[in-house]
Amino acid sequence: MSKHNPSLPREIEVSVGGETIVVRKLPLGRVAQLAQLLDSLPDVITAVTGDDELVAMFNEAMAGKGEAQDFQALGKAVVTVLPRLLATAQDFVVRLIAVGAELDRKWVEENVGLDEALELLVAIFTVNNLSAIQKHGKNLMRLFGLEGKMVARQATARTTAVVH
Repeated sequence: MSKHNPSLPREIEVSVGGETIVVRKLPLGRVAQLAQLLDSLPDVITAVTGDDELVAMFNEAMAGKGEAQDFQALGKAVVTVLPRLLATAQDFVVRLIAVGAELDRKWVEENVGLDEALELLVAIFTVNNLSAIQKHGKNLMRLFGLEGKMVARQATARTTAVVH
């Protein structure tokens, strides 16, 4: 049985325009939405930066080939391109914050500044412990014998989406 890690907060408060937003650990249904958004991140990063190295780093982190430090390195790398990402892929970032912080999408568009967006994203990734979710998900895939099949299926889906 898994124990709750007391060092990980279940909620983080972020100030947005004088208003306090409480980012909480997401329920399963919202985590699924967040996971779908994150699955599309390599395509968004490639479209924005053309940085294949950053995309490779993201794919390795999501495949669980690295340590927690790799997720931190990925986060830092994404933050370095975030201004370009926001300018080019604003809709993606707005959706990520809206889902992750359980906020109205229109409200996020109209009220959240760049610095606040960064704080909200850090809070979302922290309270939901995404590195542990990825690690446990990979272990489950391996346990059920699906690991190689899912990677091949995702690669085929991406290739098909690019071709069409």
